[in-house]
Amino acid sequence: MAVKLKVLDEHGHHAVRVWINDKAVAAVFPKNQSARDLTHSIDPAKPVELQAGWNKLLLRYDHVWGENKIGLEVDAPPEVLWSLKFSPQT
Repeated sequence: MAVKLKVLDEHGHHAVRVWINDKAVAAVFPKNQSARDLTHSIDPAKPVELQAGWNKLLLRYDHVWGENKIGLEVDAPPEVLWSLKFSPQT
């Protein structure tokens, strides 16, 4: 199934990268920046595919300055969201 992911972050300078099942989710860069620059995130408009069963999600947050808060919103139709289960791993 496909879902959209949206990073919920605060003002500041940071980078957010996401991997699902050890595969990097495509990054989107602000205008006039490249992959070498630190400020980038995932594209909330581009769906990511989840496989049947458990999926491993890794979120890396590189904080430089500003608010130190991060979240991740999963966007999908209600019938998809209600079928998902989440479990943290430390």
